[in-house]
Amino acid sequence: MKNLNTYLLIVIAILMAFLLMLGASDFSIKGLTATSASAQSTQKNIVVHLTHYTDDLHAASMALMIAGNLQKKGAQVTLHLDLEGVRLVDARQPDLKWGEFPAISELYNAFVEAGGQVLACPACSKAAGVTPESLRPGAKIGKPGEDIPEMLLAADIVLDY
Repeated sequence: MKNLNTYLLIVIAILMAFLLMLGASDFSIKGLTATSASAQSTQKNIVVHLTHYTDDLHAASMALMIAGNLQKKGAQVTLHLDLEGVRLVDARQPDLKWGEFPAISELYNAFVEAGGQVLACPACSKAAGVTPESLRPGAKIGKPGEDIPEMLLAADIVLDY
């Protein structure tokens, strides 16, 4: 048993030395936190994936509110629209709202004005009759096979609505 305790102490000491060599000196005993370079970054790359619009105004409103709030807090947010969600960027759609929430157009405009990006699926846009000419300001239809994979690979967080 004594040999096992000695062995464990040696292993722990080696691990602590290894962590210090790797630069884990941000480890704080007081706060019991360890931080990395990515955790210290003030700007996260967040994708809010929305698959609804007229079929679920609650989900559309929540996605836009969360996206807008995250953008205002310093994140770089991209609203990724596919399936029914692409209709949200069709300027020909009526201005809808859910319950006591602000109108979808108000939430959308606030998000874009805060610097948010909007990327619609090209295949879904085509199927829904959404064209570059019918887009709301600030929206973009992605290039097939390029924009959406790049956006998702660069994301730190993906929220799904």
